[in-house]
Amino acid sequence: MTNDLRQIAPFAACVILGAAIFATGALTGSGPRALRAATTSAASAGAALVNALALYDDNGNVAITCAEARAHGIAPVRRDHPTYAFMRDSNDDGVVCG
Repeated sequence: MTNDLRQIAPFAACVILGAAIFATGALTGSGPRALRAATTSAASAGAALVNALALYDDNGNVAITCAEARAHGIAPVRRDHPTYAFMRDSNDDGVVCG
């Protein structure tokens, strides 16, 4: 399992950074300067996502279940919570484990 996580870690980091740039609306221009600024401002948002995963993903499957959210006292999880990105919102209403 550990080797599997090491293999996907670089890909996961890129996905998390891209999601953070998109979610924060940080990319407002074009070119290297705009991308650098977006990356810098989104880095803290990406760090929050990584920290959320480390804090609440008890079984290490790179997803957070409702059972894990309830065990940590964070349910219901709304769209603006860092753990939401790692959960499945089947009806896309912005609330998981409601």
